[in-house]
Amino acid sequence: MELARAYKLAGKTEDARKTLTQVTEQHKDSPFAAEAKAELDKMKG
Repeated sequence: MELARAYKLAGKTEDARKTLTQVTEQHKDSPFAAEAKAELDKMKG
């Protein structure tokens, strides 16, 4: 999540999106998965 935030702050939205997607797919049981999904939803719309 921290890496995705850093990418987002640096304007690297595609890298942030990839990192957030990785969190949601590889860490489904983590509390960060829901947070990552919410961030992805915000970036889409």
